[in-house]
Amino acid sequence: MTDRTTFRDRVSHHFKLHPGEWVGSYALMAVGGTMAWRTRISDCRLQLGMDIENRCRKSGEITVSEYRYAPPVTLLPAGRLF
Repeated sequence: MTDRTTFRDRVSHHFKLHPGEWVGSYALMAVGGTMAWRTRISDCRLQLGMDIENRCRKSGEITVSEYRYAPPVTLLPAGRLF
């Protein structure tokens, strides 16, 4: 059986498994393909409407680029306890 998922779908799935977690670029390369992983993130934002945030931070001499998925918040009706 062949895996017919797209790289975009793999990136989307990875973010959904790790909501709110910062994911480094090397992990995203492993999931979304070495050459076009940034495009896969853009596709998730534009085609799937996912809210994916980006931050850059210094780690010694290098700059680390990280991304995280911020899933939509579901609000419960006021006054109802679940």
